[in-house]
Amino acid sequence: MTQSSTNKLLAAYSGLLTLSVAVLLFSGAKSEKSGRFDELTVERLNIVESDGTYRIIMSNAERFRLAPVKNKFYPHPNRDSGGIFFLDAEGTEIGGLIYDGRKLEDGTITAGGQLSFDRFFDDQITTIGARESKHGTSSFMRFQQRKGARDEHLVHIANRIESLPKSEREAAWEEFKRNHPIANRVDIVAGQDDAAYVSLRDPLGRERIKMQVEKTGKPSIVVLDETGKETARFP
Repeated sequence: MTQSSTNKLLAAYSGLLTLSVAVLLFSGAKSEKSGRFDELTVERLNIVESDGTYRIIMSNAERFRLAPVKNKFYPHPNRDSGGIFFLDAEGTEIGGLIYDGRKLEDGTITAGGQLSFDRFFDDQITTIGARESKHGTSSFMRFQQRKGARDEHLVHIANRIESLPKSEREAAWEEFKRNHPIANRVDIVAGQDDAAYVSLRDPLGRERIKMQVEKTGKPSIVVLDETGKETARFP
C-alpha cells in the first residue's frame, strides 16, 4: 500500500471515528432529557418551564426557608418546615403545602400541615389543614379576603419592616394592616374542644353566624349583630 493510500485510509478512519463519537454524544445528551427511575433521592426538586421559570418546587426544611418572587429567592422570616411551592407564570409563590411533626423534650407532640392558595402576588386566601398540640387535635378550613395594593410583595414588606429598629416595627406593621386589610370570612373547624363549628363573618371579619355541635352532641345556630351581641338562637 502506498503512503498516499495509507494517508487516505487514516483520514477516512479518523472521519468515521469522529462521526461515531459525535453521534454517541448527541444521542446520549438527548436520552438524558427523559428517563425512568425506580427511586430518586434529592433535597430539593425544581419543576421549571422551558425558559427556566419555576412552577413547582419540592424541598426539605433546610432548602425551604426561602420565598420565590418573580423567579428569584428571598429569605422567609418564619418558614421552618419542608413542603411544596406552587408558583405562577412569573415564578412567584401562589400557594403550597407545608407539613411538620415532632415530639418535644417534655414529651409534647407538635404536628400539622396545611394546603393553601394565595391571592395573586399576595398571601393565602384559602387554607385547609390539621394541627396537633398539647391542646388537642383539630382540622380546619379557612377562607379569607385580602385587599390593598400589590405593587410590593409581602415578603419584601416583611423583611423591610423586620429590618427596622425594634421601636419602629410595631407602628410599621400597624400601618401595613391599615393599608392591606385582611378578613377571615369562613372558618370550618372540627376537633377543637371536641366540638365542630362553622363561623361566617362579614367583610370586616366580625362573626355574624356561628353553627356548632358541642361535644355533648347538642347543636345550635347563633346570629350576632356587628357588635357581637346575640340576636337570635336556634333551637
